[in-house]
Amino acid sequence: MIKFEGKEFKKDDIIRLYPAAVIKTGYGDEITPISLEWVDEQLQEGKSVQIVHYAIFFHTKDGQISSFEYQNRDSLQEALDLLSNYF
Repeated sequence: MIKFEGKEFKKDDIIRLYPAAVIKTGYGDEITPISLEWVDEQLQEGKSVQIVHYAIFFHTKDGQISSFEYQNRDSLQEALDLLSNYF
């Protein structure tokens, strides 16, 4: 059992688990999660990326998606470090 930020997940029920940056797409108020690697690449190339927040997403077998938001990359990394204890 994974206990994370007040929720519990059965390890066998998790089909996807990943961190992401949630960014503005440039179309109105639309936002979307995108890989951290993509964000890093864009920033290294000097491109502008509007990051709304960072998040960890859990997808489970029953089709549910749970997300946990973090205001900065350091907070995200701290949460990922805690999660790594389960794997």
